[in-house]
Amino acid sequence: ERAPSAPSRLRGDPDLLCQVLFGLVVNAADAVGDAGRIALRAVPDQHAVVLEVADDGPGVPTDARDHLFEPFFSTKIDGTGLGLATAARVIQAHGGALELVVGAGLGPDGAGGCFRLTLPVGGPGDVAA
Repeated sequence: ERAPSAPSRLRGDPDLLCQVLFGLVVNAADAVGDAGRIALRAVPDQHAVVLEVADDGPGVPTDARDHLFEPFFSTKIDGTGLGLATAARVIQAHGGALELVVGAGLGPDGAGGCFRLTLPVGGPGDVAA
């Protein structure tokens, strides 16, 4: 889903940013299983590039929300707990933020997961978003 807007440019390492986005999509796919839905949304903002990865899976348990971005914390049985922690550090190194948005999933009444990636808009010669 993309809101109509002019393409934005951001300053950053395209490989690292793609890796973060890919990791969020893989997490969403793991959460929803075979019959679930995932949406990548570009949210209009004048001062930032804002992307969301939303799904209609079970969402993030309330007791896990405060620890999601801590190294070695995982809600998966076989998880290392490094994916979201590393993703958050990469986005912070780019001057942005990665956050869980409760109530913005694709399920009824916003159920499911939604992670928002916010990166500052760059200048000429930067990466096209």
